[in-house]
Amino acid sequence: MLIESMLRLIPTAGELVVWFPAGLIWSFLTLVVCGKLKVDFHWQTPFTRKINHFVIFTSAAVVSLTGGTSSVCAFALGVSSVIAWAVVRGDGNLLYEAMARERDAPHRTYYIVVPFLSTAFGGILSNLLWGHQAAVLGYLVAGIADALAEPVGFRFGRIRYRVPSRAGRGTTRSVEGSMTVLTASFIISLIYALSREVSPLSLSLLGLLLGLSLLFAVVEALSPHGCDNALLQIVPSWSAAVLLLG
Repeated sequence: MLIESMLRLIPTAGELVVWFPAGLIWSFLTLVVCGKLKVDFHWQTPFTRKINHFVIFTSAAVVSLTGGTSSVCAFALGVSSVIAWAVVRGDGNLLYEAMARERDAPHRTYYIVVPFLSTAFGGILSNLLWGHQAAVLGYLVAGIADALAEPVGFRFGRIRYRVPSRAGRGTTRSVEGSMTVLTASFIISLIYALSREVSPLSLSLLGLLLGLSLLFAVVEALSPHGCDNALLQIVPSWSAAVLLLG
């Protein structure tokens, strides 16, 4: 069963022809726009980084619904190629600067690579264990709820708490950002549940989704800096498979 699931990760030649260049071009254009917003229009990195985060994760959800797991893998290979090129070019490169936070210095590259690997791990594991339909909820929670949390926390966060990061170098998140994860996760989960015809809208369904959204917010709040992309895919995907689609 596991071997069969792993084989489903391998794109066909046709999927590579379509989705690899799509991921490559789409990721490149997104990062160029985000880099321009930062360099030419002086947008803060929490905004430009999360715009890219939002675009790529929601695009992965669309690709998953269109072509399934192997299509997402082909798309991800294209995205990965662009990120790898940006990392190799490093400081001053437009694409790199779109993603690299100043507050992460001197580990700016580390906090591009680790979240990228975290994203890949979370996406692969979610698809292997629960399938692409469940993984869509993971893409959306990680891609939208988490993408909104950092800009909200950066702009409006007043109540802050510390989370672990590299070499004990603490970083902070905000209660306002965590509440954003909770609210956005609830809306996303509700739309997902209704679109999958899980059950008629009811108080019990709303209660379940509120409980799951609280769980997602806690997971995001407690995740080490740079690792939340994995957990915010895995936990929602499990929830979708076991509690919503099961």
